[in-house]
Amino acid sequence: DSAAAHEQLFPTSRSYPRVVFWRGKMLEQLHRVTEAEPVYQKLAQQFSVHYYGYRAKARLRQLQNRGDDAGWRLMPHGE
Repeated sequence: DSAAAHEQLFPTSRSYPRVVFWRGKMLEQLHRVTEAEPVYQKLAQQFSVHYYGYRAKARLRQLQNRGDDAGWRLMPHGE
């Protein structure tokens, strides 16, 4: 996917944290949560004091609790 390619080609880009975060969200939308979790973990570790690092930590908490986060509900696949 193009987000993964961006990660490999431009690891020092200013857009890197944003691209990585939205790659995780994209994986969630595709119901590939087990693939999204390590994406968020990597982001939370590498950018712990960055906006998208905080968002990644929040997503991990929601995924680990398997709770419904009204602000981040996933649409059923195909809608």
